[in-house]
Amino acid sequence: VTDLEIDFSSDTKQGAAWLSSARAVRCQVKSYNERNPYR
Repeated sequence: VTDLEIDFSSDTKQGAAWLSSARAVRCQVKSYNERNPYR
């Protein structure tokens, strides 16, 4: 395993964690907006 492969695998894990957290935030904002419309 080269340093490049290690960097790639760690970046992939961070990217997956970021994607899942961003998706969770979007879901929370969506449900919050549905309960409390600001129009």
